[in-house]
Amino acid sequence: MKSIGLDVGNGTTCLVARREDGSVSRRMFASTYGLYDKEKEKTAIGTPKDRASGGSRANVFTLHGREYVIGYQDVQAVGSTPMSTYGREERVHLGAYQTMTRLALLDAATMDGETGVIEVALGFGLPNEDYREEKLAEFTKWFQEPVTGAKNGEQVVVMVKQLELLSQPIAVLVDAYFDDEGYVQDESIESENILVIDSGSGTLDMTEFRGMKLQKQASEAIGMNDVYQRVIEEIEKRQPKVRADAYNLEYQIRSQDGQQELVYQHGTLSIPITDLYVNAMNDIWMDMVGRVERRYPDRMRFNRVLLAGGTGDAFAQRFAQWMPHIQKTTEPQLAIARGLCKYVVSLVGAAE
Repeated sequence: MKSIGLDVGNGTTCLVARREDGSVSRRMFASTYGLYDKEKEKTAIGTPKDRASGGSRANVFTLHGREYVIGYQDVQAVGSTPMSTYGREERVHLGAYQTMTRLALLDAATMDGETGVIEVALGFGLPNEDYREEKLAEFTKWFQEPVTGAKNGEQVVVMVKQLELLSQPIAVLVDAYFDDEGYVQDESIESENILVIDSGSGTLDMTEFRGMKLQKQASEAIGMNDVYQRVIEEIEKRQPKVRADAYNLEYQIRSQDGQQELVYQHGTLSIPITDLYVNAMNDIWMDMVGRVERRYPDRMRFNRVLLAGGTGDAFAQRFAQWMPHIQKTTEPQLAIARGLCKYVVSLVGAAE
């Protein structure tokens, strides 16, 4: 049985899947999807040279009789419109988020090329505000029936034989505790007082553990999405006719990583945004510091502080300067999905 860790965040979806032979596949992409239209793909900018043999370069998924592509890059490549799956509250009732989750599960189960009927043990991550009994019951319903669809025309039926719902910060702790085989790699975690800071696109989750037992958790509605929204507001003030969106802005900023000057391209218009981005990062950082300090003014009492999440990665250097004993997890954006996968691997192994 395949073990899957699935983290569908506000900004990024992360997938980690482990086959029975021990091989592991990983993938992450922007948490958005779009309807696939072959005719639109033919006229999409840059698509013809990317197509290998007359077909789509993007993976096309079928769900409930409709065809989709997932991730901003593929949505853009086929000329589709990105659907927003963003939601800080009541995501369990957000239809777009449910669709994104099911498409991501189809992708995770087939990353290694397998199609047909696929049985999986699934670890699914939730932010602190959704990790409550009444919401856990709702999320469980999502996976009671097989997820039936197709990938590039090949039928896929994903049967969730075992489901484990964990809060995202718990998954970060599990990632540090277990190795990829599901065995304990750091026994000291069993006795330490640990603070996990999971800083994602939409929420800043802070969770305290003592001896691996949950002591306290808090969530603040702040993240990289706030940075992008502030930049967008300033872009539209400078250029009133421009209508920017967060997915495209993030994609353009990431594509210019390492460059001293950032530019937002809108059609033929090139808009310098270096100062806008720096100012927004500074403002959101100061806001984040204030929120962490209010929740945890006595951070030195922890044996260690673990930092994860995409926003945590973006602000990692600032976190390290402010809180020298903080430990950035390996590939912070993948830490949750990796921990979820390790957790179900440990349970499957114990059952066998």
